[in-house]
This record gives sequence, structure tokens and C-alpha cells, in this order.
Amino acid sequence: MVNPGFLFHIITESPASIAFLLNPSMTLAQRQAHAHAVIRQYALLLLASVYIASTFLHCPPDHASRKVAAALAFYHLGPLYRAGCRIRDGEGRVWGMEAVSGNPWVHFGAHGLCFGGLLWEWGRGVYLPS
Repeated sequence: MVNPGFLFHIITESPASIAFLLNPSMTLAQRQAHAHAVIRQYALLLLASVYIASTFLHCPPDHASRKVAAALAFYHLGPLYRAGCRIRDGEGRVWGMEAVSGNPWVHFGAHGLCFGGLLWEWGRGVYLPS
């Protein structure tokens, strides 16, 4: 059995983390070499979250997996907010993440799917015995 919330996170964040690691300038409106180390550090954090999600991918829900799912869902609020602001401001294709996600709507949808799937993972183990 595959846990969909963790799978959605892995599918969404694996390519993003690799892209941030290999091409940190793609996330910036202007090339800023001094920011590359911070972006690469963020990429490594994303890769760590992918690794953590992969450890729970095939596990039955328990208290630990529920806590991890909630933490990963909380993370996805940031990209959702950012994509929502870009949609609100009428942005279409501009320099940045669009090369990876297509456009702000795709970015919003991908992170919305992750957020919802991880909330589902959190909620499906609510009735586990203590």
C-alpha cells in the first residue's frame, strides 16, 4: 500500500530540490551569486524532507507518520501562499519557478494536492489507540 500524501510530496519536491541544487539562479529574478549557498541549503532541506517522506511511503499509519504528515503539510502552506499571490497579481509566465511548474496555477495545484494528501495522511490515523 502506498500512502498518497507522502507520494505527492516526493513527486513534487524531488524535481524542485534537484533544480534548486543544480541551478539556484532559476529562482531569482536577477542572478545573485551570493544567494546560491542559501538556495542550495534549501534544496538539501527539501531533499531531506523527500527522504523522510520516502521512509513513510509504504508504512501503515501510526503516531509518528501522522506527525510527519502534519509537519510536511505545514511546509506546503508557504508555496501555496506564494502561488496564490502570483495568481492574485495576475502573473502568468515570468522568470523563476515557471520553468519547473509551468505557471502559478500548476504550482498552486501541485502544492494543494500535497497539502490535501498530507492532511489526509494526518487524519486517517486519528483513531489509532494510544
